[in-house]
Amino acid sequence: FERDTSVFSRDISTVPALRRLTPTEVLGRTDLNYDFTVDPAKDSGWLRVVAFKFSANGTFLGKVDVWKTGELQVCKSDVRSMRQAWEFGREYRLSCSVRVRELVHQWDTVFLDPYLEYEVNGQTQLYSVAIRVTNTLAEDTSGNMYSYVRRLHLVDNLSGSRTAGVIGTYLSRLELTVSARLDSDGKIFPPLLTATYASLTADMYNSDGVVTSVLNTRYTHNYRQVNRSLGIAVGVIGGLGMVYVVLKINSWRKRAGGVTIDLFMILKFAIFWFGITANIFFLIILIVSLYWLIAWRNQDVLFILLPYNNKLNQAFLAYFATAFSCKAIEIIHLVTSQTMCDIFFIDWERPKSTSNNKGESGVQGVSIWRTYFVANEWNEIQTIRKTNIFVQLFSVLFFLEVLNFKQFARADPNSERDPQHYEVEAPFHEILRFAVGASIYVLIGIVQYLFEILVYTRFIEDPFTQFVDLCSISNVSTFIMSQKLFGYYIHGRSVHGFADANLAQLALLMQKEENDLRGQRGLLPDTSTQVFEMTLPRTLRTAYNKLYSPPSQGGKDNAGGAAAADAQLEPGMRKSIEGYKQLNNFLAAFINRDIGDCDYEVRDRPLLERVLDMEFADVSETKGTFYNDDGHGFDQILFYGNEMSLFVFDVLLFTM
Repeated sequence: FERDTSVFSRDISTVPALRRLTPTEVLGRTDLNYDFTVDPAKDSGWLRVVAFKFSANGTFLGKVDVWKTGELQVCKSDVRSMRQAWEFGREYRLSCSVRVRELVHQWDTVFLDPYLEYEVNGQTQLYSVAIRVTNTLAEDTSGNMYSYVRRLHLVDNLSGSRTAGVIGTYLSRLELTVSARLDSDGKIFPPLLTATYASLTADMYNSDGVVTSVLNTRYTHNYRQVNRSLGIAVGVIGGLGMVYVVLKINSWRKRAGGVTIDLFMILKFAIFWFGITANIFFLIILIVSLYWLIAWRNQDVLFILLPYNNKLNQAFLAYFATAFSCKAIEIIHLVTSQTMCDIFFIDWERPKSTSNNKGESGVQGVSIWRTYFVANEWNEIQTIRKTNIFVQLFSVLFFLEVLNFKQFARADPNSERDPQHYEVEAPFHEILRFAVGASIYVLIGIVQYLFEILVYTRFIEDPFTQFVDLCSISNVSTFIMSQKLFGYYIHGRSVHGFADANLAQLALLMQKEENDLRGQRGLLPDTSTQVFEMTLPRTLRTAYNKLYSPPSQGGKDNAGGAAAADAQLEPGMRKSIEGYKQLNNFLAAFINRDIGDCDYEVRDRPLLERVLDMEFADVSETKGTFYNDDGHGFDQILFYGNEMSLFVFDVLLFTM
């Protein structure tokens, strides 16, 4: 082509080169001395790309302000939307479909030499923008397979091969890449345009086909230091987490009565490690994402860019996936552990002597309905949580969708809750999306948690305290063995000695208790503590297993002395009832300290043991320990006591 060089200096060195450039001439240069900002109200908040326009015969057609007119875009939109592609720091993507006949007949073949325009000391400077053509392969001496040039075209409807059925080419994809420098805030490496061309064929033309074109802008940064810091944080916090897991598995080993390391202990260790790993990774990605959100939106001079398809982005997604997988395993273990707890309801009620009008005496049996009722209430409180999932989701969606907080997750540092409705909006960024969604979810969860513990349970209702009261009124104690030698005890023995009463009797009993005419409800005399954490002697567990085995393993039938009603039952059911009675009498005798080789002491748990949730002393063969619990520690085997694990899983699931 002939070239009109009248717009350039007479010095031939200033004339843009048509030859292919090497990567070293394009990438990594630091001679672009201009401080960019992310404030669109300033000139420094825009990539002011201009282009010199030439016709196919080399005629100079003038200079065009690409950043104002969208001259480099095959996809046309309103000027305001197209201009957003050049707003500094804003990710942009616009795609469209164009008819082939329109490209052939309505577009001219022109060439554009792009430059970055900026001002230094009041003087306008031009910096040439290199173009990498991805599908023009021409390996050079350095092994590079891409063509780096200074000029591009949008549509070529002049050159073509009739024999090959190709009538021209068009720009199918154009991507602007801007990389920030580490040595100085606000500085960038030279921008790079990546162009991909596609052919226009005769078949497309004859069938009135359409083709797709895409314009995309992205901003990158060297995140090696961030990756290094992230790895250090994971290592340090992970080391502390390992110490916690070791303490936890040691506590579990004592409570489970384990001595040697076996496969089951290794499995437990892995599950504990999964749980703490999920918490660590969640904490790290939450802090990192919030840092990016706050720093990204509040910077003036450029110093941070969002990661985009690089190792940091991949690491973030890997941490997220690992946290979700590990937390899911922990939740499965939590539900499984709930179903495997040994729970026995000790009925303290005793048969009553009765007599009829004829003076004949008899014995009135103990009703099972009180025990059924307590067991049913236990099932109902198992899934109570400190946060209401319906309120949580409704509130989060209200903030995200109604108040439009989701706009803060767009890859646009100047996005607002009520944006101007342009045709093209910046895409959502996965790190910002997690930061916005997780932070709102966590904040609403904290509000719910504070309302639960400061208001609801104090002034409205506490279902766990009500359960303890129900046990006392029903004359039923709850004996929970969450592990082989560890569990919880809720003392429900009635201070009145019985609970099978009519309405008038029950009201009288409550009145006497209200007037302090009865003793306190505590396990020990003159105490009110009804809830205990307990370590059990090995002899008790051995006796419990022996008594539990016959009904479950089909022991000998003992129907000979059974009552007439019992004799009509099936043998399996009769064995279960007999086993229940034996277990009830045995555990009641243990609580009453009527078993010589099974005893316990009641005392307060030391502060350090309470903080670490473990016992330093080994379990005794014949003597257990009941630790006073002023609250309801038994919620540790319920959803209520595992709210943190469930809540983290909810956040990860919601932001997935």
